[in-house]
Amino acid sequence: MRAKLVFLYLLLIFLFFSFPIFSQTNEEGHGPKRVSGSIGYSNLGAFAEIQFRPAYHDLLNTDKGFVPNSETQVMNGAVRYYESSKKLELTRLNVLKMYSLNPYNSISESKTYALDLGAETVTVKTKHQPVWKNKEEYSRITPVNAEASYGYTFQNEFSRENSSFLFTVMAGVKAQSHGYFKNDARIAPQGVLNFLYNIGPWKIQAYYAYHYYNISQNENDYTANIKLRYAVQRNHEVRFEFSKHTYYQDVSFSYHYLF
Repeated sequence: MRAKLVFLYLLLIFLFFSFPIFSQTNEEGHGPKRVSGSIGYSNLGAFAEIQFRPAYHDLLNTDKGFVPNSETQVMNGAVRYYESSKKLELTRLNVLKMYSLNPYNSISESKTYALDLGAETVTVKTKHQPVWKNKEEYSRITPVNAEASYGYTFQNEFSRENSSFLFTVMAGVKAQSHGYFKNDARIAPQGVLNFLYNIGPWKIQAYYAYHYYNISQNENDYTANIKLRYAVQRNHEVRFEFSKHTYYQDVSFSYHYLF
């Protein structure tokens, strides 16, 4: 199944490059395409990751030349190789991922929204635990993923020109489809908190989301991560990331080339 997903991702990347719109470069800001390499460690062991994005921009990229506090990623995919399993894994595929963190004030009363469509690999308890083992075993599965959230973003109106602070609170729905889940799917209302701070070449993001899957007779889960980005140059970034879920956590260091 995972090999098919990797093949599908590579095929879609090829098709996207067939259209000129995905090869256009923003002259003022960073390049819209991205390739990155990561090394990291998780509770499954050490891993290496390659990530590719044909277009356009994520929240940790520099805002110059793009709509501030926004994200639009098309066909962003990441493939990992875990040393312990000796296998490739399609860790995530964002067919379309969007954020619009519009600061709310008494004049504009702007709202914030987020959308993510694609697939992501998650860690779950193995259904049939071996009775002869003293500890529980876990499996990695890759469900189709869809989520949408809506809420408010608040900004420090007195921030300096080269620094900004954003705090976002949203509510939404997250749904995943896979044969592992009860009735082949899990659906959850979710609450999201997001913190974004930018100062000079540095940007930090802290994110937390709680997914109440009990409503669909599945186990609840959460997503928590902290990301730190340093912009070396316009098209060169390094990032440090820590991520945690109920049954999985990892830490990684990555280099991103934008073109």
